[in-house]
Amino acid sequence: MIDSNSKLGIGLLPEVGKLLLNKLYQLFISDDKSDKELIDALINGYREALVINYDVNLEELKRLIEIKENNYKSFCYIKNEGRAYFSPYDGSVFCSSVVVSTLLHETGHALHHYLTSEKVPSSYTEIIDRASQNSEVLRKTEEYASKYGELISKVKSIVEARCEDFFRDYYSEERKEDIRNQLSKSKEEHKKGLSKQKMMIYYMLREVYMNKYRKILVMMVFVVIAFIPFIRVNAATITGKPEVSIQMKSSENGVYSYDVGLNFSQWLVGGEEEGETPLCLIDGYELYEKINNEYVIVYQNDVSNPDFESPYFVEVEEGKSRTFAVRVYVEGLNENDKSYSDYSDEVVLDHRALATVVTKIANGNGCFYISGEGLNDYVCGEKNTGRNTYQVPAGTEVTVKAVPADGFSFDGWYVFDVESDKISVVVQSTNIEYSFTAYELTEDDVNTIAPAFIKNPYEVIEGADQTYVIDNNTDATFRINADYSLFEDGGVVFVDDEEVAPNNYTSKEGSTIIKLKKDFVDTLDEGEHTLTVLFNDDNFATTSFTVTKKSGNEESDTKFYNKAINNPKTGDNIFNLLSMLIFSLVGLGGIVLFEKKNN
Repeated sequence: MIDSNSKLGIGLLPEVGKLLLNKLYQLFISDDKSDKELIDALINGYREALVINYDVNLEELKRLIEIKENNYKSFCYIKNEGRAYFSPYDGSVFCSSVVVSTLLHETGHALHHYLTSEKVPSSYTEIIDRASQNSEVLRKTEEYASKYGELISKVKSIVEARCEDFFRDYYSEERKEDIRNQLSKSKEEHKKGLSKQKMMIYYMLREVYMNKYRKILVMMVFVVIAFIPFIRVNAATITGKPEVSIQMKSSENGVYSYDVGLNFSQWLVGGEEEGETPLCLIDGYELYEKINNEYVIVYQNDVSNPDFESPYFVEVEEGKSRTFAVRVYVEGLNENDKSYSDYSDEVVLDHRALATVVTKIANGNGCFYISGEGLNDYVCGEKNTGRNTYQVPAGTEVTVKAVPADGFSFDGWYVFDVESDKISVVVQSTNIEYSFTAYELTEDDVNTIAPAFIKNPYEVIEGADQTYVIDNNTDATFRINADYSLFEDGGVVFVDDEEVAPNNYTSKEGSTIIKLKKDFVDTLDEGEHTLTVLFNDDNFATTSFTVTKKSGNEESDTKFYNKAINNPKTGDNIFNLLSMLIFSLVGLGGIVLFEKKNN
């Protein structure tokens, strides 16, 4: 994945480079010591460097991140009033002004300090003890260190001499004059001559020349110059989005006139020096109108047009609305190839009549959504919550959706009187989601809507729909899922909408248990009855129960059973006596035979 260079607007920045820049930024911005402006400039400098030589500067970024992680509190970028310098004692870079080249120069000193400073190994004492036992090792170590120092010194002298020669030869008086001429060209000459990419290199060379930037970077710059025409084939990616300005010019006969302008300063480079013409990194812009939810181009202008900076003129009639957006573009080498920025924020010129919508929560607990053109809100509140007022174009379809709170149910949508705040008794809809059209009304009239919520009734969790049998049951018991304190203080029991006297029932805790006494229930007619228990929080529980008597078959069977046991027939008595006599004779005969056998 790649991303464009947001500073230059040219070149491709691979994802790894982008991530390292972000990581470096977060490390310094979070240390509570580094100056944000200095860090922003540092990041921009490395972003430019990555475009010029990605691989080399990527490695430098990694080293810088590693140094910061290992020296989080000491390695910082601090703004001061004096000169710019790196302090090896504090381990930080000090700078008075936000100049990218100066920051990168001092960063080089920091890298050199942290990467080449002497390191003491953890086994230092052991190494000294071993070396002290062998004088030859000490002698050879000293000799090696001396030769190493000489070698490094020679290499350093050779590199510096070659860089000085290159820098002196390249910046001849003719070359300096050529750079000045290129920088002084007008926008039109730049467009006809060198590409924007080459112009950016010239701007960087000016910084190199004026600020004595690190000389080694100069060589990389000129290598890149030769390859840029082959690197960029397609149009560069543009980051950011344009800023649009709107100004009303006139209003006459129901027609409103506006100037639509564009602020494109974020894509200008250069122009800081007196008499210098800034370079524009974009090639033009396009103005769109939103029609049927799609953008349709209505105007295009490019940098070469002398009227590029002049605004575009639009008109809107009374009672209508128009929506506009802008985006800028960069052309590629191919004439038909363009790269576009994001669309600007939409500019809405609305001259339709307005309608006022006022909402409130009618009663109970709950919330509701309200949506429509230019309207999107979520309102919550308890009983008698305050109002919410909205302005929408007349004729807008407004949709509301109720959301009851736990333990509550939606009762309906009502209208209310704005002055008296009184809710109408006429329900507009019982659907939980309801839509209506907001019309333009008189000054004293508005569109109102109020959702009503009611608390869910308590439930009879034991004894609901039971059947009570007269003469068999002793009482009718019902258990309700309501706290007993809500009944104990002011609760009332009703049967068939008639209040039951307290001496005809008992109540107790757990949750709430109501027992209708037998003497009371036995007086009720056979059939279905309704029990309603009213609690002191104005909530209630209700259920039905059935009263019945013993069936006729059950009563005759019981009488027959009792008669059979208590009043046996005469024949049955004689039969029982004969049976007992026979068993007695058999038993007596058995005893006589047993005695004879033993004798």
